[in-house]
Amino acid sequence: FKNTPLHPPPPRTSASFSMLQHLADWYILLEGAVTVMPKLSRYTLGTKSLTLTFGLIELLVLALKKSGNSRLLILHKMDCQLQVLKITIRLLARTRAISDRRYAHFSEKLSEIGQELGGFIRAQEAKEARKPE
Repeated sequence: FKNTPLHPPPPRTSASFSMLQHLADWYILLEGAVTVMPKLSRYTLGTKSLTLTFGLIELLVLALKKSGNSRLLILHKMDCQLQVLKITIRLLARTRAISDRRYAHFSEKLSEIGQELGGFIRAQEAKEARKPE
């Protein structure tokens, strides 16, 4: 390992890095909320929300490693998982595990992530459409 040259990481688009950063920030924000939830919600919907969020991070990293149709399929899976996460957060609000104010803040953050993901999907679809067959 001593003489092995270090290669710089592959260049990442600022959009994908931004999305990864937003997901990481979202996880930290959510984790803080989960720790103060009532016990029942913490170990059901709270844990599920954290698991879904971490799954989104994993899928984004995987999508960045793939290309073409594989990437597009992963991005669509991320979109579905994000929709489930939004429903889970809505259930947390309806069961009063989080306040209405916190729900509004969470909804705004998830909407931002969704917009970024939608842009990433549209860009990938456009790239695939331009590909010669």
